[in-house]
Amino acid sequence: MKNYLLSLLLLFLVFGLNAQNFTSLDPGFPGLDEASLSLGDYDNDNDLDIILSGRKSNDERTTIIYHNDNGNYSPLAMGLVPVKTGATCWGDYDADGDLDLLVTGNDIDGASARIYNNNDGAFTDIQAGLQGVEEGNSVWGDFDNDGDLDLVLTGDWIAKIYRNDDGVFIDLEIDFGYFNSSAAAWGDYDQDGDLDLLLTGDSGAGAVTYIYRNDEGEFVKIEAGLPGVMAGASGWVDFDNDADLDIFLTGFDDALEAKFYRYRNDGHGVFEQVTAWMPGVAKSSVAWGDMDNDGDQDVAFCGKGSGCGLYINGIYRNEGDYFSDINVDIYPLTDGKMEWADYDNDGDLDLFSTGARVDETPQTLIYRNDAGSNTFHPNTAPSGPTEYDTQVFGNSVEFSWNAGSDNETPAEGLTYNIRVSTISNSCNVWSPMAEEIAGFRRVVGKGNARQNQNWRLQGLPEGEYFWSIQTIDQGWAGSGFVAEKTFTLTTTSVYEMNATEDIFIYHAADKYIELDDDLQQNNRIRVFDVQGKMLLDKSNVDIISLQDYHAGIYILHYAAAGKTATKKISVLE
Repeated sequence: MKNYLLSLLLLFLVFGLNAQNFTSLDPGFPGLDEASLSLGDYDNDNDLDIILSGRKSNDERTTIIYHNDNGNYSPLAMGLVPVKTGATCWGDYDADGDLDLLVTGNDIDGASARIYNNNDGAFTDIQAGLQGVEEGNSVWGDFDNDGDLDLVLTGDWIAKIYRNDDGVFIDLEIDFGYFNSSAAAWGDYDQDGDLDLLLTGDSGAGAVTYIYRNDEGEFVKIEAGLPGVMAGASGWVDFDNDADLDIFLTGFDDALEAKFYRYRNDGHGVFEQVTAWMPGVAKSSVAWGDMDNDGDQDVAFCGKGSGCGLYINGIYRNEGDYFSDINVDIYPLTDGKMEWADYDNDGDLDLFSTGARVDETPQTLIYRNDAGSNTFHPNTAPSGPTEYDTQVFGNSVEFSWNAGSDNETPAEGLTYNIRVSTISNSCNVWSPMAEEIAGFRRVVGKGNARQNQNWRLQGLPEGEYFWSIQTIDQGWAGSGFVAEKTFTLTTTSVYEMNATEDIFIYHAADKYIELDDDLQQNNRIRVFDVQGKMLLDKSNVDIISLQDYHAGIYILHYAAAGKTATKKISVLE
């Protein structure tokens, strides 16, 4: 009997020490389904406010911002278009240091898409002329590396990219095909310093999943071999902390079976399916974040399972090689949204959840993370990089830095956030969406340079620029910005050559560059003219042809296998 009781006590201690406690709070938000939510510090007071959109129980549409005052939320009358079946997304599109707003969905007149400019907390529709979308999602991302936020819109049988030209949004008219019940996500999966695009949804001929590689603003569909999903949430996440982006996919397949897939990036842009551990879910929301402060990303999800009336939810802890259900009592919802965010600034991620319950009752709740001192310590902010520099090529600049550090997140799991301005200790060129000195993150998620340790901006005007960088951990906390540095752009800027090892063999007669055998994998090659204009940017190549180049001097920059080199290349007639 004593051994039996001792065993029970040990089991209690083991499970008690590993328990994750979440307290359900009703903050007074309206219950919503066909809903969206997004956390962001719109008023720059160092706490996270929230925007909600969706359909109330009386079938009324709403879009409303709630102001966070020390963990207490109050509604604000902002005059935003009321929508359902849409998306809300914070982003500083004009780089003025505060968060603007993208709102899409079904308003009373049909599908819509609006951008609101934040002017000291007042939001004004800029009449951007976007095509309306619903039953999809829409996200900001600087795909052309010019420092301002472009956007992708999906849903209502379209997928469109709009380029931001000084606050005017230009439809690139790229033919992605049809997308409904769709999802979109930006991510640099091949680590070449620009944003690639993941699209999923109903193509009209069935469920599809496509990856489009960004090649200098041209989007090339790769043969990734991923299964199609629709009516779900899909995106990029580094779930194994190896510094490259993996993929998760949820939604219905063509047989209307709910799915949850995980695919690991092998580091060379090839995706290998691994066990999901989570049950299939559609009409779903999936939220990633380090809820237990152990340095890797855990996952919360909700939606509809396979089978009539089956609503499911879960919070699964990332155990490294697998994910485990922590069996937290949260309401299963569908047609809604979940997001991790530390709304009370206590050092752990809380969970926001909105959607419809199985009885069709809409609800919106906060699950406050009350893990307790026996489970883990509060998240601490990381430290910024200690070595960082720039290289200038005409009107382009490349930033590079060493890894930051963090008590919880390993170096491979950290991301980075850069600010650039023509004014010291400010941001008016490339917004970090963070407080410019102490680094409080105004949005939830990765930094603007993602998991890379180099990034570039291009097409900037001549002049002197100030820049700094911060580190972001898996709990979405940011370090302070490191000591500011400067760089200067002129129309005749050429990077000053440094003596480096000879790693290229140049054949003048045949006009090509051949790389050594050990440098032909996972590389990145760029060629510039002497004015700094980029002429070539390719990855994973072994031979670079110069046949189409006029006679003259060019600058070749190479990075791979831990080596970098910059060389003058003389092209002969």
